[in-house]
Amino acid sequence: MTRRRKVSIWLAGFLLVFLVTINYVATMFIDLEWTKDKIQTIISQYFDGFNGNIEYQSIDLSILPFPSAKIHKVSLSIPGKLQGTIKDVVITPKISSLVDGNFLIKKVRVKSPDFKIVTSINHEKSRAPKEAITSNTIKYTITNLLSPLVAKLPKFKATVRDGKFAFLENGENIVTFKNLRTKLSCISGKFKIRINCTSNLSKRVSVNANFEQRDTNGDCEVRIRQIKPHSLMNRFLSNSAFSFREKINELVLSFKLSGINNLLVKLGGSPLHLMVDINKFNALAGFHNVTYPLQINEWEILSDGSKIEAMNFSGTFGSTSFNGLNATIGLGKDSQVNIQSDSIFVSFSEIYQWISSFDKMRKTVKDIKSVNGNLELTSFNLNGLLAKPDEWHAEATGVVKELAIDAGALPGPVVVNEGHFALVDNKFTLTDTQVNLIDSSFTMKGTIGHNKKELTKADIAFHGKIGHDSMLWAYNFFKLPSRFMAKSHFYLSQSNIIWKKDSGVSFISNITAPNGPELSVDMVFNPGNLKINNLRFKDEASQASIKISLKEKDINFDFAGSLAQSTLNKIFLDPIISPGWINGDFQAHVPLDHPTFFTMQGKVEGKDFSVPWIKRVPLTINSFSFSGEEQRINVDSIILTWGDANISLDGYCNTSTDGITFNTDMFADRLDWKIISETLGFGNKKEKANEKKNESNKEKLLWTFPVKGELRLRSDCFTYEQFTSNPFHANLLLNNDHIMGTVIDSNLCGLFFPGEFLVTPKHIYLDFQLLSSYQELNGMITCMEDEEGLMTGTIDTNAQIIAQGEIKDIEKSLQGNFNITAKDGRIYKGTPLAKLLAFLNLTEIFIGKIPDITKKGFAYRSMSANGSVHNSKIMLDEIIIDGSSLGITGNGNINLLDNKIDLNFLASPLKTVDFFIKKMPIIGKIMNGRLVAVPVRLKGDIRHPKVSYNFPTNRLLDITKKAIRAPFQIIRKDHRNGKRKK
Repeated sequence: MTRRRKVSIWLAGFLLVFLVTINYVATMFIDLEWTKDKIQTIISQYFDGFNGNIEYQSIDLSILPFPSAKIHKVSLSIPGKLQGTIKDVVITPKISSLVDGNFLIKKVRVKSPDFKIVTSINHEKSRAPKEAITSNTIKYTITNLLSPLVAKLPKFKATVRDGKFAFLENGENIVTFKNLRTKLSCISGKFKIRINCTSNLSKRVSVNANFEQRDTNGDCEVRIRQIKPHSLMNRFLSNSAFSFREKINELVLSFKLSGINNLLVKLGGSPLHLMVDINKFNALAGFHNVTYPLQINEWEILSDGSKIEAMNFSGTFGSTSFNGLNATIGLGKDSQVNIQSDSIFVSFSEIYQWISSFDKMRKTVKDIKSVNGNLELTSFNLNGLLAKPDEWHAEATGVVKELAIDAGALPGPVVVNEGHFALVDNKFTLTDTQVNLIDSSFTMKGTIGHNKKELTKADIAFHGKIGHDSMLWAYNFFKLPSRFMAKSHFYLSQSNIIWKKDSGVSFISNITAPNGPELSVDMVFNPGNLKINNLRFKDEASQASIKISLKEKDINFDFAGSLAQSTLNKIFLDPIISPGWINGDFQAHVPLDHPTFFTMQGKVEGKDFSVPWIKRVPLTINSFSFSGEEQRINVDSIILTWGDANISLDGYCNTSTDGITFNTDMFADRLDWKIISETLGFGNKKEKANEKKNESNKEKLLWTFPVKGELRLRSDCFTYEQFTSNPFHANLLLNNDHIMGTVIDSNLCGLFFPGEFLVTPKHIYLDFQLLSSYQELNGMITCMEDEEGLMTGTIDTNAQIIAQGEIKDIEKSLQGNFNITAKDGRIYKGTPLAKLLAFLNLTEIFIGKIPDITKKGFAYRSMSANGSVHNSKIMLDEIIIDGSSLGITGNGNINLLDNKIDLNFLASPLKTVDFFIKKMPIIGKIMNGRLVAVPVRLKGDIRHPKVSYNFPTNRLLDITKKAIRAPFQIIRKDHRNGKRKK
């Protein structure tokens, strides 16, 4: 080991022992009371002027590795301003300052500070002189803030961890910063600040600042994220329409200082953007996607401690400009605000763009495409408590020019060429305002009341023109009936609209159409109540007055005068009375809770009314005459057209809370069951599947409406499907949910059918007789089948038909019995019997012996048939035909639903017996004087049945024996070998 190395080791060891010894001695020295007082005195020097108190629990002094002092549990209080504690403070002094005795701090580390900063605002009117705030004032203030930092702390580092600071006002928490981490340094003439924390107003706050000590150049950035401004702002503007409710994602406030004379401030992020040059006081500001340059040309700010006054401001904000703007804002809890201006020019397009940028307002103005035009305020005054903007007093006068509002719901833009207005508190006054909408134009004046949040009343007087295109849009937009569509434009004069919130609106106007009548309207609409005080028509043909009151529980209608179709033709494209008129003087009252208890007083008559009815069955009242005596309504005469039927009625009805009772005589030239069933809603198999529900509801209403009474019906013609009765007389009794009738007089192709019926919405009951006596058969068949020359003779009928069931299936429920007799006639082609005779005439037995029915027909002395009806089947129990050359017996059935027959006959020759005996001796021996009988069957379609041989049933044999009363021999053809058998 060299000598130098040994010396180095000894020196290092000595130095280590020396430092440990010094550290131990220093620790003992620190614990002395006078040492603690000395250190506390030195620290307190940094808080001169605060009049506070600092205490701590203990101090640990360390020499290694650097001299430092660790102060435990520090408490700091400044009465009325600040109070709090610090867990630990570590102070590292500058070593050279220990030598010369100045004790300059090099580093400070603060752990877990927890402070409450208290302010108590009690502003009294200050007697201090007003001090003008200018750009130089701002620069001087900034210099005073920065100068002490760079002067007292030439080289310095400080850190704060896990800090908490709460700011209180009069004992109420305003804002609290938590999780505070701070780094401050001043090294080599550069001052740096780094701060990060959270707060009750935002999710995160960060501050980064850098300043040059030499030329005071620097920059600072404050970044705040997830801001909840309502927590702070609503404290000052509680219960205000201007309270801020929306969160702000991020705000970035930055300062750039280029020497003391130049300061540039920027506020950015979402949703606000702002840049201000303090030296020129120019600003560029924006909100959301709206960015307008703010240029302030002249300004002066004064303050006396109790308020701030902004004097003589003038400048521009986008296209908006202001001159002579003065504002005073008081300081304190009951701060007053007062704003005045000589001239303000506002661009509506920029205001609309700004308003529509708000999320909540975007839904409100979504249907407005654009707003253009200008607002010129010639005077403006606004004052009141800053915290209560709803109670501010406002006065303004000005003019609106070239205002154009283009809304999606309107057919075109609403244009206000020029309108003068005045605003005094809650009253807005319009004068000489011209409004245009496509082909309509109005000049209006009036007043509008509001309470800052919403409109409360309006009183507008106007005159002008309503164009046809505007009316066409209104009819389509509100889906009004076409019959109320106006033919041309209208002119309105002496018009007035008065509206009050929660009260209603009244409208008065005189209306004229080109070459048309004079109309005057006086109406009031309240919630649940429409009252037309007077609707008057006047021209050379009409002079009528109508009054209508529609309330929640009743309707009142008054009519006086005469109203002609020619008058309405000048107004409407499709007037409700066309052509025709209405004349009378009457009053009607309908209580909506008991609509059947309506009353009428007076008399009215008219003609040619098209009545809204079920679309499939149009109803037109050709003429009418009514007179009323309270609950009794006398129907002097009603003549109407229902479908193709012409109907007249007269009688009377009485009204009551239980319903309407009537006694009426009805005369018709024709009635059709199809129209009746469609009107009463019985249903139709051919109805379209997409039939409207409201039409079906109207049909059901006819059955549920409480009406009952007696109707004596006299109709010249009544049609049910292919059957027609001439005439048809019946008495009907209506009783709410059913119709009961008795047929008195009828004639269906010579058949009389007296009887009774009962009809309900879904079912029908029939009990009729079918009677005829010595009726001409050919005419009856022609009437029913619409074909002549099938059969001749006379017929007697006696039948009874009963049916009960659903209307659509009534044919399936037919029941009854019948007895029919025909005499002295002939059978021609086109009937099932003609098919039978033609078949027999071609057989080997009868060939050439039966008359040709196509030429002469088959003569008969009598025909009879009796049987019954069961479920739409006619059961023919016994058929007997006594022909001049042939006797026929038979039985079977006819299905009315599918028009099928199945009949069995036995045909017996009468005049050809001698021919058989002489020409066919072998057969004659076999017959031994008996008649020949041939069995035949008719089966299939009633018009074209198939004819064939068939073996007779016992029932048929009994019928034949009874009818012929002589022995007979059945002869039929063997289908297997083609031979005849007996």
